[in-house]
Amino acid sequence: MAQEPLEEGEKTGRFDDGYAYESRVSEYEIEGLEQTAGEGFQAAGPAPQTYLVEVFVSMPRQKRVLHLQTIRTIFPESR
Repeated sequence: MAQEPLEEGEKTGRFDDGYAYESRVSEYEIEGLEQTAGEGFQAAGPAPQTYLVEVFVSMPRQKRVLHLQTIRTIFPESR
């Protein structure tokens, strides 16, 4: 499953009760984000990183798959 700190990639596995999972973490770009700060704006520190986190859970003996997704933004500490 996805762990902190977030890193791009995929992981798969199976639980003891037969459920299988796949997790995917990919960088996510928010269109127009740079434009929302206004003209002449200068960032005070490192830019935040935004990720799309998806988890798929397959249920044993069923053709059903649970798909969860969320967007997570990480604000690096300023130096």
